[in-house]
Amino acid sequence: MASIDPTLMTSLKVNRLPSLPHVLVDMLHACQGNHASFQELSTIISRDAAVAARVVSLANSSFYNRGTQINTLERALLVLGTDTIKTIVITTSVQQFFSDFNAEHTQFLKLFWKRSLSCALIAKSLAILTSYPNPEEAYLTGLLHNIGELVLESNHPDTFARIFNEHTNEQDKLAKEHETYSVSHTEIGAWLAKEWDLSDFTADAIEFHHAPNESVQDAHHLVKLISLASHLSSEQDKPIALDEDIGYQLFELNSALICEIVQKIDIEVKDIAATLNIDINEDSTKSDEHSKI
Repeated sequence: MASIDPTLMTSLKVNRLPSLPHVLVDMLHACQGNHASFQELSTIISRDAAVAARVVSLANSSFYNRGTQINTLERALLVLGTDTIKTIVITTSVQQFFSDFNAEHTQFLKLFWKRSLSCALIAKSLAILTSYPNPEEAYLTGLLHNIGELVLESNHPDTFARIFNEHTNEQDKLAKEHETYSVSHTEIGAWLAKEWDLSDFTADAIEFHHAPNESVQDAHHLVKLISLASHLSSEQDKPIALDEDIGYQLFELNSALICEIVQKIDIEVKDIAATLNIDINEDSTKSDEHSKI
């Protein structure tokens, strides 16, 4: 990971960001070996009453539940299974973390959440498809991959909006961020991942999610997953060309399969956002200058 001057992080108020919720950190540690028992997961979730109540509530939502009334955390684990519960806890915890940010520029936050959920779900789907041993880690990394954007937008909304309005190429955006702030959103995100004691691979995946395909072809599995998921999530509002070879270059996945995954995830993003009461619908007037970001 690139070395970053601590005073720069202080100037961006990154050091004032809250820690990741303890329940999320404990859940991730428990998930590392994929051997966590129902009882262990239940104990972890129970330590945070708000998260526990949210898990039970979401377990009864139409997206996750198919008619069985769930009244307890243990019942939720039994009915939904550990994988779904992990996804719910991770999403709820990260939503709790994001809620501490200034919500003044709602249009940016809508797009930010849409891309974060899209990247997370695509990364998890690709992780399962390509036999990555910890799909939840891929999901969390996808949720956090653009956290650096949120930091820059919170501190410099006007210049940040200008950069994203004027530059459509990701490499150009990163270069302009460096020129303007002496750091890019990918480096800020990687720095935060290390501060939060997430894995080195998570930090690398966040730092290099805009890197050219050629430079990540031989990288760690998670780095390649987030690179591909980030690309696909940013392309969701555009038709993906069937001859696009990014999926094949990284995982030998054909473009038809990639398109199918993205279309499926687009529906899931809307359903999960509705379930979590996250507004990802862009204003029809697009009056907010951040709507182009």
